[in-house]
This record gives sequence, C-alpha cells and structure tokens, in this order.
Amino acid sequence: MDYPSHWRMAYLAAFFAHLFAWLFVSLAAPHLFHALPDVSGTQEIEWVDAAELPGELPAGAQNIDAPPGEPGTPGEAAAEAVAADAEATAEAAFD
Repeated sequence: MDYPSHWRMAYLAAFFAHLFAWLFVSLAAPHLFHALPDVSGTQEIEWVDAAELPGELPAGAQNIDAPPGEPGTPGEAAAEAVAADAEATAEAAFD
C-alpha cells in the first residue's frame, strides 16, 4: 500500500486528538465539572475534657495528672532492670 504522506499525518493527528480527548474526559472533566459538596452539613469537633467526665478512666488510659516516675509504676521496674543490666555489662567489660 502506497499511501501519500498526508494520510499518515492525518492518522497521527486523529490518534493524538482522540488521545487528548480521552485523557481530558477521564482525568480533567470530573474535576472541572464536579459539583462541590454542600459544606453546611459539617459539624465542628467538640473537645471534651476527660477530667470532667464522671466515673473511672477507660481501660488503657493513663492518668496524666500523676507525676512521672511514681513508685510502683511499670516504667520504674523497667528502668531499674535496664540500669542493673547496664551496670553488670560495664563490670564485665572492665574485668
């Protein structure tokens, strides 16, 4: 088939025109023509102070009013174990 070159150019032009139209319709048009949602239905966040709630703290909640390092806390036991391990390691390194 020996087509003149203008047919090849017309084919390429049609290909790119359809490619552009497809990309525009699939990517840009939904963003351009999409109606914005109604924002009047949104509700502001209401902050609640946990100290004002009646009853005990939920399971897993920490009392932020207690000072850190209070005797008998799990953190203190872990800190003592780490300190003892570090001390033992230091003594073994120098022996």
